[in-house]
Amino acid sequence: MSLNLPRDVDIICDLIGARHAREIDVGIADEHHHFFEAAGVGVDAELFPIGEEVKSGRFGNVARAIRLAIHYSQKSIELERRPSGFEFYLRP
Repeated sequence: MSLNLPRDVDIICDLIGARHAREIDVGIADEHHHFFEAAGVGVDAELFPIGEEVKSGRFGNVARAIRLAIHYSQKSIELERRPSGFEFYLRP
């Protein structure tokens, strides 16, 4: 399942700040450890849908995936948990 979040981090932060919530599947390994099957930010999140297409036998975006993997510019993102919620920071 994809959350279909916008690519703009400022818009994502606004969504979080507005407490816009969606239900997602989260596993629980024991009473204290939660996990996702897969979670990614940046190039992981960009390539994941293309990987799903390939697993389904659709190869139309493979060239796009290769270009993305080669030319992707890594960005540092910091997620900070506060009593009021989470905050994202882009690092230069």
